[in-house]
Order: sequence, then structure tokens, then C-alpha cells
Amino acid sequence: MRKNRSILFRTSIFLIMIPNCFLFGQIIERGDPNFRRKTDIDINKIRTTIFNYGITGRSGVSPDQYPYEWPTNSGQNYIALTALAVGAEVTTDAGEKKPLVTIPFRSDQTGASMTWEPVPSYLNPNSDKIAISDDESSWPLNWPDKMDDENDPGWVGSWNGYFGKDQFNAGQEIFYKVSDDRNYIVGHPYTPDSTDISRKGAGLITSVRVLEWKQILIEDVVFILHEVKNDGSYDYDKMSFSLWLAALVGGDGDSGDDTPDF
Repeated sequence: MRKNRSILFRTSIFLIMIPNCFLFGQIIERGDPNFRRKTDIDINKIRTTIFNYGITGRSGVSPDQYPYEWPTNSGQNYIALTALAVGAEVTTDAGEKKPLVTIPFRSDQTGASMTWEPVPSYLNPNSDKIAISDDESSWPLNWPDKMDDENDPGWVGSWNGYFGKDQFNAGQEIFYKVSDDRNYIVGHPYTPDSTDISRKGAGLITSVRVLEWKQILIEDVVFILHEVKNDGSYDYDKMSFSLWLAALVGGDGDSGDDTPDF
């Protein structure tokens, strides 16, 4: 890495605790691994791959995945991956207090998945991309979270931007949602949703946006926004959040002495 030069990703995590008993016209959002996608973001000096199940960078060593390459097209990689983890202390159906953690790449001792899965209705199922602002063919027919717009239900044909409908403030913006409903504690059943007893997990839905700008002051920055929503029926007294950050300065085989900052 050049002296006095560094790449930076900025991440924010928002927690919205809203028991679903107060939601009217509630949207049913569940995860489905059949709709996993990956898409590159590369409008500024950083190129990296985004996965719509809580990961950025790379999910494995593969030539078609970019672990925070800087500058773009240089072949120099600096961050292997980031991954979002969210945990809650739940009261199981048997009345026991147990931790329930959702994190990419992980399985429990029985091999059951503990990962996030993408909500299918936020992408075009016929596209191999996540919904990204500069490719309309990757967008869904309508946006489920905008169906309450009386003037334009679902924002058909429009971009669902962080800054509003058809607001292309960033050079590129990726948007997806993930659910934890396929995660469960083996041997300790927990039902987070009184309206859907088949639902597992802690009843969490996370909206994820990844943005890049070309402006010179932030041309070395990737912004990642996580909005975690309690979509279940019960409040949680204890929750935790973590962003897994794996360094890769110097590339594979030369990253053991890296000291990433968060």
C-alpha cells in the first residue's frame, strides 16, 4: 500500500425494535438461499464484490470475486471480507434463555446453517445481479416496502434509493434485504412470530445498502449501511452486533501480519 494512502469502508448499523403486533398491512419477508447473488461495485477507485447474504469482499478464493481491490484493475487486494453478525438472547418455547446468533459462513454443531438469506422480492429473479442503481434490469418489478405510497404503489420502474425515489446521488448503490428465519437453535425450539409459527430465527430483517461516489474526497471509500429491524412479535432485552473484518494487505500468503482498524 502506498505511504499515507488507505482505502476505507464506512459502515453504519441501525436497530429498529418494532414488535409486529403494531404493524398494519405487514409485508411478509422471508429468506431464500435460491436467490443468492453477487454483484461488483466499482464506480470509484475501489472494486469489491457484494453478496446479498451479508458479505462483502469474497466468499472464497475465486478469480471472479474482488476482495477490496485498490486501485480498480490493479490486482492489489486489501480487505478479504466483511460479514454482518447479529445476536439476541431469546426465551425458547420451553422458557430457557438462549443466545441466537446469525452470521455468514457458520453452522452449528449439527451442521445447520446460521447464516442470513436474501429476501427474493428485492431483486429481479431473472437477473444474476443484486439490485444495483445503474442496471435497471436488476430491479424487481415493484418494491414491497413502497407499496404504501398512495401516488405510486411499489415505485414500479423506479429506483428505491437511500435518498428517495429515483435519486441517483451515489455513482452506484446496491440494495438488498436479508432474513434470519432459517436459523434456529437445535434442540431448543423458539418461535419469534406469533402470526407465523413456522418462522425461525429471532424475527430479524436487515436492509443493506452499499454506496460509492466518484468525488475526489471519497473516491477511496465504500459506504455500507445496515438497518436491522425486529420484525418478530417480542422485544429483546439483550442484543449484540458485530462486523467481521478480515485483512488481506499484500494478498493471500502475506496477510498474517496485517492490523486492520474498525
